[in-house]
Amino acid sequence: MGLIEVTGSIQVKETFEGETLDISFYAKARRFRPTTDLIKLAASYGIVPETIKRNFRREYGKTPPVTVRDERYDTAGKRLRPRRIPNSTLKRFPSYQEEQARIGTLNDILLSSGFDLEETPRQCQSKFLEQGGAVA
Repeated sequence: MGLIEVTGSIQVKETFEGETLDISFYAKARRFRPTTDLIKLAASYGIVPETIKRNFRREYGKTPPVTVRDERYDTAGKRLRPRRIPNSTLKRFPSYQEEQARIGTLNDILLSSGFDLEETPRQCQSKFLEQGGAVA
């Protein structure tokens, strides 16, 4: 339908003193953004970026506050992409439950304080797409 712009995810190797490190990297997540058509469609129903917080509530608690990933290396010592360890496995460990409770408490404090990003949604065309990048 062409209502959502989807950017590709990337992984970037880190550098130290100008040299690229083979064993560590960081990643940027895929992004989903409204297209002009979606913004116009929403506006026809009275939903505009300036008032979006009045139309939609944020939902908290859908994902666990703590996720754990493993650390793996191949036989040459190169770091492999970490895998998420399922919560069903982690629930057996008291330290995991304590950390979940601690982070949950911090999240509750931030939520009750009214902490929120002030920036309202807006259409944004990424430089990746402007340079001919493929949309996944």
